[in-house]
Amino acid sequence: MLWAKKVLNHSVGFVLLIWSVVPAFAFSGEAVVAIVHRSSPLQKLTASQLKAVFLGESRFAVPGVMVEVNDRDRNSEIYREFYASIAAMSPKDVSIHWARKVFTGAAPPPPRISGDDSMAISVVTAKPEAITYIYEKNLTNAVKVVYSVPVN
Repeated sequence: MLWAKKVLNHSVGFVLLIWSVVPAFAFSGEAVVAIVHRSSPLQKLTASQLKAVFLGESRFAVPGVMVEVNDRDRNSEIYREFYASIAAMSPKDVSIHWARKVFTGAAPPPPRISGDDSMAISVVTAKPEAITYIYEKNLTNAVKVVYSVPVN
C-alpha cells in the first residue's frame, strides 16, 4: 500500500510539472492571422515568407513588395503563439536572434505595438506597408489577412 501512495504522489508531481511547462497558448485554440493594409498588393504569404519578414531576413514579403513589420509585445500570449508557430522559437529565442542581428549590424528590431488587437489594426490601417498579427476573432474589414497561423 505504501508503494501505491508513492506512485500516486510521483504521478501527481509529474502531471503538475508537465502542466507548468506546457505553454498556455497550446490550449488557447484561437487562430492568429497576419494582416496588412486593405490596399496592400499582398494576397497570401507562405509560412517561410512570413518567417523571413518577421525575423528580419527580408524586407520584401514577395519580390517587389516591401513591408514594415510591427511586432507585438514580447510578453503577450499572441507573441509566444505566433513565433512558436512560424519559427518554433520561444520569446527568449527571438530576443537572442534579434540581439545577434543588432550586434552584427544586420538589422534593427521591428517596432512593437503595445496594446490589444484593435491597436494593431489601427497601426496597419495607418500605414499601407505595415504588417502585424492579431487573433482572428478580432478581425475587421479594415485589414486584409495574408496568412493564417495553424492552431495548435
